[in-house]
Amino acid sequence: MDKKVVLVTGGFGGIGFATGKAFIKSGYDVLLTDIAAAPSPEVLESFHELNRISSDAVGNMVLYPKCDIRSEEMARDLFEFCKKAYGRLDVLVTAHGVYSSQKVSELTEEEIDRIMDTNFKGVVLCAREALYLMKTGVIINVGSSVGIAADSDSPIYSASKAAIHQFTKCLAQKCGRTIRVNVIAPGPVDTPLLRKAFNNDLKTIEEYRRMALRGIASCDEIATMIVFMASDACNFMNGAIVPFDGGESILYAGEPPK
Repeated sequence: MDKKVVLVTGGFGGIGFATGKAFIKSGYDVLLTDIAAAPSPEVLESFHELNRISSDAVGNMVLYPKCDIRSEEMARDLFEFCKKAYGRLDVLVTAHGVYSSQKVSELTEEEIDRIMDTNFKGVVLCAREALYLMKTGVIINVGSSVGIAADSDSPIYSASKAAIHQFTKCLAQKCGRTIRVNVIAPGPVDTPLLRKAFNNDLKTIEEYRRMALRGIASCDEIATMIVFMASDACNFMNGAIVPFDGGESILYAGEPPK
C-alpha cells in the first residue's frame, strides 16, 4: 500500500520542519517547501539523518526550495510536482508565515501587502491548488491565537491570521464531505519568527515565558497536535479553529486598552 503524502509549506524550519519530522515518524512521505533556497545547516543535517532511517514504517522526505507561494504560477508548479512525484496528496499543512509589529499608525502599503500576501494569499493559493489534486484528505492551516483575540501590538499580522481562520471555515463548508479543513491556532512558539519579533532579546523572551500561563510551546508540541488533527481520530473535526496556546487567548481577552 502506498504511503500517505503530506505537503508542508514553510517547511525549512520552525513549525514546518517539526511537522515534517512528526509526519515521517507516522509513516507519511513528506514534501517540504519553502521560499528559502536551502534549509539551515542544522535542519539540513536533520533532514539527511531522517532519510537515512527511511523504511516501510517511516516515510521519506523531499525538499522543494525557492517556492514563493504568493505567486500563482509557483504555487501551481509546486502541486504539479507533487502530482508527478507521488500521484496523490492526502494532507496539506500551511505552516508558512511572516510577522509584523508595526502599529496601525506606522503601517505602510508595502508592509500590508507583504503580510497579507504571504500569510493569507499564500494559504488561499495553496488550498485552491490542493483541491485539484485531493479527492479526500485533510487541510490544516496554521493560524494564531492573535487571530482569535486581537493583539494591538501586531494588528496586520493579527488580521492576516483572522482571515485564515474565516477562509478555513468557508473552505470546510464547501469541501467538508470529502476534505476536512481546520486551523491550529498556536500561541507563542519558540521559532525564529518569535525570536525576530523579540529582536532576539533572550531576556525579554524569558520574561514572556514566565508571564504566559503555560510558557512558550516548542515546535515539536505544535507538530504533534497537527499530526493528531490529520489522523482518523479527528475524523469528525471540520471547520474548527483549535486554540493550542497554553491559555494565551484567555489573557488577551482580558487585556485592557493601551
